[in-house]
Amino acid sequence: MGRILVAEDDAPLRQLLNAALAAAGHDVVVTADGAEALQAAEAVQPELVVTDYVMPILDGVGLIQALWKRDCFRSVPVIMFSAYEPDDKLLPLIQASRVRYVAKGGNLRELLQQVSVLLPAAD
Repeated sequence: MGRILVAEDDAPLRQLLNAALAAAGHDVVVTADGAEALQAAEAVQPELVVTDYVMPILDGVGLIQALWKRDCFRSVPVIMFSAYEPDDKLLPLIQASRVRYVAKGGNLRELLQQVSVLLPAAD
């Protein structure tokens, strides 16, 4: 089973992500924003991070940058699951293949597919 850290400020979507990822066989820890996720990362030691872009306190790009400053998180894959189009802060990370982007708009299936590619569930 993979350990997934989710940072999502919308409570109903956070619950949906938790349920869908857990049903796919992963251990999931959900947080309400990037700052909370950054704090939880030390204890969780995630194998994958799924984050929203726009969140209070610390946005998704800020979370990614803060995680990648720590050696133990530099190779952790990230999926940005956002309603916002990639901008000048996010686009270079996507183009460098450091972050996968999935538009929210009902794309839970695509998110789960990306998760299964990056972090296959144990049988």
